Amino acid sequence: MNRDLSYEDLLKSYRDLQLRTTRFAFVEQQLINTRDRLDSELELYKKLHDFNSRALREQSPPDFFRLLTEAIVDLFEVESAIVYFEKTNDTTHSQLYLEGYRPTGPIDKATIISDLKSIADSEIPISNFGVRAEDFQKLDHLSSYAEGLFFCFTDSDLNYSTYLLGCTSIAKLPLYSRLENRHRTIFSVFSKQAQSLVSNRIKSNKIQRQIETITASEIELRKLSLISTKTKNGVIITDKFGCIEWVNQSFSDTTGYTLEEVIGKKPKDFLQGDSSDQEAIQKLREALLIKKPIEVTLINHRKDGGTYYNQLEITPVFDDLGNHVNFIALQKDITSEIIAQQEILRINSRFELITAKSNIGIWEMYPKTGKLAWNEHLVSQYGATINPLEPHERFWEKAILSDDLERIRREVYALYNQDADIFEDEVNIKRLDNGAQRILKIMTIVERDENDEVLRLVGTSIDITEEREAERKLKASEEKYRTIIDNMNLGLMEVDTFGTVVFSNKKFREMAQATPIESLMLTQDVESVLIQKLGKGEIIEYRKIDEGAFEISLQTSNDTLVHYLISSGPTFNQQKQIAGQISIYLDITDLKSIQQDVIEKNNELHKINHELDNFVYSISHDLRSPILSIKGILGLVIDNNTLTESDQRYLALAVESSERLDGTIKEILDYSRNARLELQFSNFDITEMVTGIFNDLRFTDNESLSLSLQMEGNKEICSDHYRMSTLLKNLISNAVKYRRHVNDSYVKVDIQHTAEKLTIAISDNGEGISAKNLKKIFEMFYRASSSATGTGLGLYICKEIINKLSGKINVKSELGKGSTFEVEIMLQHD
Repeated sequence: MNRDLSYEDLLKSYRDLQLRTTRFAFVEQQLINTRDRLDSELELYKKLHDFNSRALREQSPPDFFRLLTEAIVDLFEVESAIVYFEKTNDTTHSQLYLEGYRPTGPIDKATIISDLKSIADSEIPISNFGVRAEDFQKLDHLSSYAEGLFFCFTDSDLNYSTYLLGCTSIAKLPLYSRLENRHRTIFSVFSKQAQSLVSNRIKSNKIQRQIETITASEIELRKLSLISTKTKNGVIITDKFGCIEWVNQSFSDTTGYTLEEVIGKKPKDFLQGDSSDQEAIQKLREALLIKKPIEVTLINHRKDGGTYYNQLEITPVFDDLGNHVNFIALQKDITSEIIAQQEILRINSRFELITAKSNIGIWEMYPKTGKLAWNEHLVSQYGATINPLEPHERFWEKAILSDDLERIRREVYALYNQDADIFEDEVNIKRLDNGAQRILKIMTIVERDENDEVLRLVGTSIDITEEREAERKLKASEEKYRTIIDNMNLGLMEVDTFGTVVFSNKKFREMAQATPIESLMLTQDVESVLIQKLGKGEIIEYRKIDEGAFEISLQTSNDTLVHYLISSGPTFNQQKQIAGQISIYLDITDLKSIQQDVIEKNNELHKINHELDNFVYSISHDLRSPILSIKGILGLVIDNNTLTESDQRYLALAVESSERLDGTIKEILDYSRNARLELQFSNFDITEMVTGIFNDLRFTDNESLSLSLQMEGNKEICSDHYRMSTLLKNLISNAVKYRRHVNDSYVKVDIQHTAEKLTIAISDNGEGISAKNLKKIFEMFYRASSSATGTGLGLYICKEIINKLSGKINVKSELGKGSTFEVEIMLQHD
């Protein structure tokens, strides 16, 4: 029934509506604040997880404690952090780490440690890991701090203590967030993690040292066992009276006697004979009598009657109290050395053959006798003709050019005067037969006696003329490529290990004309050099692109800002030793300008997208507030028993419309949230999720509806929980909404979980979808059926979620018989 409202009634209604809107806005702001706080705590726990992962990978103790100190400042957003670690039984291994600590005077580490121990002491009460300003005022070095988080843990079994403190000073308290109960709670978790990490590291190091000690002992015992059993020398162990207790296999191989045959006997009784040196035997007896080590050479007899030269070394063994308990004898069959000498003669013959084939000239001279000899290859290198009647002629002195001859004489003189034992050089000669110039590489070695007197000089020479000519050609080729490099559009500079410029091309010199060359000079540790240049103001900024690649910005002499991309790396000599540094410079000023334009346009797009998200979010919430008010008012009116049946029907239609509009807004929020939130992967039970959705939909009305779930594979999956829940709710609720009202109505969910993917099939025997509508069902606001309430956003949101999860969705449907939606999603792994 229509009636006119007075101005006062309209004004009153308007104010009531305004008040209600204000209340809703206040509640909404509280919800936003709660969300922000939850997001902040979630980020804090994420950082805590990242710290734990990095700490487990960190190997060195200093880096681990430095990481622990930095984590306190980063995680809890405090001004300063202090970590102190000490061995309770050895304070010399104590370590103090500071982060963000800026005292007005010099740092007194002893006082800081004393303050930390005072906080841990019961005289200063600590409530739930928190330290108050009045507690800090009782301290000497930390009295300027207003609040903090503190934890101390001591392990008496491992003999260590660790103190953790994060705090904010009174002066900077307004710049930092106040510490709350949530900070103390998370600091408790962090501290327990730190305690576990420290204990595990100490235990691990202790176990590692024990393993190393045991391993070293095992290795040492293995070596001794290996030496005694596998050595080629014979080993004999006797008691203090000289009776054999053990011999090794080498002794048996040399003498022919087994351990069983000689045990309990004295070696002299079966090894020595008439041919043995009696003087050496007497020296052996005297040494054994007074328990002194001795080394002698004897002729011993084998079991088969043969003889061999035995180099014998006997050592007495004493226990810890100095009592003589054993003799250990090492015997070496030096008969093989005589054979070896003969082999050396054969080797010398082979060496002469090698030198002949390699054209190596060899000479030797004996200064005391004046004897001088050379091989034919040396004579051939100099183009000399030897007169047999003048064997001592130094023909090479005639061939060596005068400048080189004086240098060689000085080097030989240095050998005579004990200033050197060897010298190598290159000499230029003019062959005596045809005058051709050649280059020889020579080497001379001196052999001295025990009084450092020269016994012999031995020299070699190799003709390297062709090698040097090849090097000359290589150098010419290098010059050609240097010319190419000098004219390319990249600046190039090479320095040696002392920072001296070895080479720079034309482009680099042009850069250096417009820019102070000090700003461009680089040596081996490029990043350290750039940090120094940044501090001196030679460059404005730098950024590391990759290993050995940096981007720098600096001011030219005419105040123009330029940007260079620098790639730098070491150079090596032929011995594979670092010989210097080479750097390439690319002027990217124009590229940076273009890049900046792109960044600005990209930022503008981000800003527009962000404003659009805020607009959708704000409009959605502003729309829901009056709709919820209307629903509430309609509910109150419907409960009035004085309404007619017609009024009840109209009001029910209004409630249905408001609920549909509210559902539309919720789905717009779901769409917006799916579009702007990053993927959040976690492990969850997919069957629990489906069962929960079933339970929500099971009693939508009184009609019979069969809901069933089939699971194949592991129930636990790793995916985005929110998006998976939204996806399944939309698909299952659609199957319920658009069912046919028959007795055998059903909804089936079949899930297959493999190592790589998740396949979900949702089937029903409902209304189905016609072929002409099948291609449009994933479009925004499209409804294929009018038999149930809906917004036309559900399947559109499902498609967007599938795209976010890099999956795909297929649908099979027949009008009047039902539909099957099949979803395939590639899974994440922890």
